[in-house]
Amino acid sequence: MNLHGVALGADSMVTLGRRRGGRVSQPVARKISIVSAKAPVAAMTNDNALFVGVPWTLVLERFGVHCGETPLPFDEYRDRLVTFLADFDALSGMEGRDGHELDSFNEYIFGFVIDYWRKAAQLSRDFEVEFGEGLASAALGQLRHDVLFIAPDADDAGAEASEPIARDAIAPTPRLMSFVAEHLPDALENALGYVFQGVEVPEAIVPALAELASQSILVEWIPEFSSDSQLILAGFGAGAITPSLLAMDIAGAFAGRLKYAITDRVDAGAGQRMFIKTFAQAQLGTAMLSGARPTFEALAMRECRDEVLDLVFKALSAARLSEKVANALARDILFDSQAALQRGMDRAKAHHNAHFRAQFDPLLHTADAATLAAFARKMVEVTVLEHELLRADSVGRPIRVVTLTRDGVRTDIDGETQ
Repeated sequence: MNLHGVALGADSMVTLGRRRGGRVSQPVARKISIVSAKAPVAAMTNDNALFVGVPWTLVLERFGVHCGETPLPFDEYRDRLVTFLADFDALSGMEGRDGHELDSFNEYIFGFVIDYWRKAAQLSRDFEVEFGEGLASAALGQLRHDVLFIAPDADDAGAEASEPIARDAIAPTPRLMSFVAEHLPDALENALGYVFQGVEVPEAIVPALAELASQSILVEWIPEFSSDSQLILAGFGAGAITPSLLAMDIAGAFAGRLKYAITDRVDAGAGQRMFIKTFAQAQLGTAMLSGARPTFEALAMRECRDEVLDLVFKALSAARLSEKVANALARDILFDSQAALQRGMDRAKAHHNAHFRAQFDPLLHTADAATLAAFARKMVEVTVLEHELLRADSVGRPIRVVTLTRDGVRTDIDGETQ
């Protein structure tokens, strides 16, 4: 994206199914839908090809009709999209819609329990203790902090000393709270049984875990591993002279509540002349932009964390503290050091990205629609080539690029303008 336009590029393979039910990949006509040709605004999806059992292409086609032909401000498209996706009545009559509301809720609670299990497993590994009430309570405390508060921005001066910020919350509706009260007990019990695989979660912890799950539905938070689909909305909107882009992870919709998280919001011209972003399975593209493949970054963070923890335990042992005091101090230090490691990793990626931008800014900040389209196609090509070399069928050709400028919409398939 630059000051003149935005190019969205995608391959032609989609994923069907959920984590627990098995997933398959198959070709699809398109992942990019035109919401408004006059504005112009388009939407691109990845990961699960279905939303509440309905193909995203049909959902976004219906959304375009819902918005009408008259161009709207870009933020109006965003607000209407959130309301539209939360309203199951808007999708009435679409084949596959019925019965997916509860499934969406169960998957959300499943992701919530996975987040809890990962924290408990990490604490058990760090402190070499069995899963009991003390460890279960500590993991719950960490998860509660994640759910209810936003960590200070790593780029802010004095971020280490800043107080966490409470997340925005919505007012509960009778419909939503009745739905949660009816379905949460079974959803939580089933998820705990599936995730913990026979390991008994202390009985005293379950009510507090259920309460936190209910609270999580009312705040602007989604579990780390609950994203079912990702949606990118981009374009101009009424009266705009430069484009905007919004990316959101969608965890599901139930009882009039869309659970989503905004992962990116960029307005060209607001101190940003050029913007490049990769999504979904673009490991090599992400490495080019940030300096590290996501899988490598996760491994590096884990290894650094283990080294820090080993040094902490050695220092505390040398201080001849009691085991109880040493473990308590180690837990506090570990929590702080993990946040510090993440801030350091984020700064390193930001430095690498700044270097990358310095190279590409002169090439792209004045590029026309054809140049933007060609660059977007090559970025997708990197991911396609990686999967072709590995003989993985989750990414495939043809590559479709939709470019939005003030002059209208341009569509290219494998480099050929349609």
